[in-house]
Amino acid sequence: MKVSVRIGKLQAIDSGESTAEPYLWPLFFKIDAETFGYALRAKVATGELGPAALEARGVDSGVFEAAPTHFDAPGGEHRNLPSMSSGDTHDVGLTWTTTMRDGGPLLQRGDAVVGVALVLWEEDTFPSNSRVTKEYAQFVRDMERRIEHSVLRAFEQTKDSGEAATFGYRTKAGDRPTAPFFPESIEGRLQDRFRGLYRAPMLDTDDFIGAAVWVRSTRQLRARPNATQSKLWTPTTGSREGSWRLDLAITASE
Repeated sequence: MKVSVRIGKLQAIDSGESTAEPYLWPLFFKIDAETFGYALRAKVATGELGPAALEARGVDSGVFEAAPTHFDAPGGEHRNLPSMSSGDTHDVGLTWTTTMRDGGPLLQRGDAVVGVALVLWEEDTFPSNSRVTKEYAQFVRDMERRIEHSVLRAFEQTKDSGEAATFGYRTKAGDRPTAPFFPESIEGRLQDRFRGLYRAPMLDTDDFIGAAVWVRSTRQLRARPNATQSKLWTPTTGSREGSWRLDLAITASE
């Protein structure tokens, strides 16, 4: 399955000041059979997982792909978006296209997941751009670890049976309550973590606007190959700089 994830239009409903300077931390990701293979081989390499669990499924525990292809981090520096005032709309225009593989010995068909995690900020005078890029890199590493941990949890549930793992994701509405990946919970943790990241007395610090984690499974995309989402951040949701709306989309074809 070929999938494209797009970050589309950003609207400054209320920019919070006469001219705001938003910037974005985007991370595209997928969790499919390739992700399972890479993450589980990494666990074998560190001794956290025995090689027999993979080799019993006909998977060579020592063969890594040349480079991981399950993440794309376009960058999170200051001024990667234009200045905006209330009422302005800007097409962010970031798209990641990837191939999803599900089914096979490691992951059941329909259970692969693709999506985006992101944080929106508004720039002020502190911190420096070098600090911001370091924090973005840490955000990416933390998300990678969360994903790899969820892969291991899913695999552990079927490791002894020899069956392919089930994955998918769960929601607060109760869908798939035992699935190891919980986007809404991760989004909430990002909100809590970053809301006060740069707060400092007597300094005009960058303002947190909001975070989002949005995914779709290959099962959902086979049933409905075009999905959209609109994320709204306001002072009520935790924004420290006005109200903003961001459009997201996922399209798929086989």
